[in-house]
Amino acid sequence: MFVLFAAVVIAVSTWASPSPAENAKATAAFEKEFAGATDPQWTSVEDLYVVTFKLNNETMRAWYSENGEFKAVQRYVKPRQMTLLAAKKLEELSTQAKIVSVEEVSKEGVFYYLVKTENEKAKITYSLSSTGEALKLEKKKKR
Repeated sequence: MFVLFAAVVIAVSTWASPSPAENAKATAAFEKEFAGATDPQWTSVEDLYVVTFKLNNETMRAWYSENGEFKAVQRYVKPRQMTLLAAKKLEELSTQAKIVSVEEVSKEGVFYYLVKTENEKAKITYSLSSTGEALKLEKKKKR
């Protein structure tokens, strides 16, 4: 289930198409959960509604079901914002490829970092736990 959700996170991060209409329940839940958020932009993927927004000068993304149930939140982070063990693993990964982005994801009590890397041959996405364990989620060869 974790890998499936991480795959959906990757898909929305790069290929989400604009939702033709915002879901009223998801919108109401978002406005309640993230009061003070600005610049909300809605997309949908499968049966999830995703809103990208700014809160406290940070770009974030929240995930909601069709009935407005909060599913997950993610935000871009810097290595100094990561746990010590995760930051060490990130440093190790950076010797193998350029770090493109790091996003902190929290889903139903599960916390991990989504790390996107790139080298001359491929783009690789990892799930990185707070304890520094890395799981390769996706590898795309460059053309």
